[in-house]
Amino acid sequence: KQWYQRRVAITAGVSFLENVYSNMKDGATLSDVYLKCLNLIKEKRPKWAENFVKNIGFGTGIEFREPSLLIGPKNDTKLKKNMVFIVQLGFTGLKTAGKEYAIMVGDTVVVGESGVNVLTPSKKKIRSIGIFLKGDDEEEEVDDDENIMDNLTRQSKRNTVLENKLRYEQGNDATRKEHQRKLTEQLNKEARERLSANKNGVVSKKKAKAITAYKNIANFPHNDNDIMDLRIMVDKRHDAVILPIFGIPIPFHISVIKNVSKSEEGDYVYLRINLNVPGSTMMKDADFPYPEATYMKEITYRSSIRKDPSSG
Repeated sequence: KQWYQRRVAITAGVSFLENVYSNMKDGATLSDVYLKCLNLIKEKRPKWAENFVKNIGFGTGIEFREPSLLIGPKNDTKLKKNMVFIVQLGFTGLKTAGKEYAIMVGDTVVVGESGVNVLTPSKKKIRSIGIFLKGDDEEEEVDDDENIMDNLTRQSKRNTVLENKLRYEQGNDATRKEHQRKLTEQLNKEARERLSANKNGVVSKKKAKAITAYKNIANFPHNDNDIMDLRIMVDKRHDAVILPIFGIPIPFHISVIKNVSKSEEGDYVYLRINLNVPGSTMMKDADFPYPEATYMKEITYRSSIRKDPSSG
């Protein structure tokens, strides 16, 4: 069959392309690369020699197609390492069953010392890239009655699929509308209950939850080195910052920290931590479950600046 002949041609073209790559080395001439490939074609496929293209690629650089770097039989330019070429190996005028066709395979490559580095390493086997369409001359003869029955069968299948699709969409639309109706009734019911409670002087209030860094003492990282050395520690897992105060590590939830600033004065560095307290604009008073308690507004730490002895 025609498709089989063309499959053989593409497979042979890929093998010839690999031969070209093996000859493209630092110091080789472009004419040698072309002629060695042509000689291989004459040996393996002598009838294809006259259909071989006049050049099998070109160098690319400042210009996309460098005229002085054509890979042809008359170009004695020597290849150098790191040159970039677009190789295009092909045959034109090939015939199968009286029909002409052409093939071309190629890659973009970089010349190396003992070969090339392929920059476009895609699959080239025909089973990976080929799509074969049945031609008019390869179609089986079918009676007109059979064609009519086939057309009717396909039309019937399309109508069935369309009906099922419409039925499915209509069912989904009805289910969605019913769900929306139930949600609307629920929202209206809750709104009526709130309005009724307000008229009776009863206002429902949500109880504020206390801001807690650790729900129990077991979650506190007692054995951490920073805790034992009384250093400031950030516990990302529990959204907490543990600060040493009078020799005791005290955890603070990050939501109560308003801002942090650092400054240097002389041989010391100062770390100032401002905290949210009742009455601050960042948090509501309801966030503090014990309004009568005493709250710290800021904490300042001082540390000496460690200088590198080698820096002078």
